[in-house]
Amino acid sequence: MFIVRRAEGIKKAPEVFAALCACIPSGDSWTNFQDVSRLLARKINFHEFGYSQFKKLALDAEKRGLVSVQNNGSSWLIKRSATPSAQ
Repeated sequence: MFIVRRAEGIKKAPEVFAALCACIPSGDSWTNFQDVSRLLARKINFHEFGYSQFKKLALDAEKRGLVSVQNNGSSWLIKRSATPSAQ
């Protein structure tokens, strides 16, 4: 089971967000959307969860506090915000 530990408690994350967080390298460095999207495509089809684009999934994950997203000119970057753990 995938859970996210946060200051306000433990919340279960849907499968698509668990897969997304697993594809983002740990640490404080930013990663290119394309790299994460390719890794995610090997694990799960995010289209099956109602996301037409990887960017929409990433922005939804950011709203939930799981990741941080930034636009650097024409490049989109992503990094983990919370520390997800599998149990």
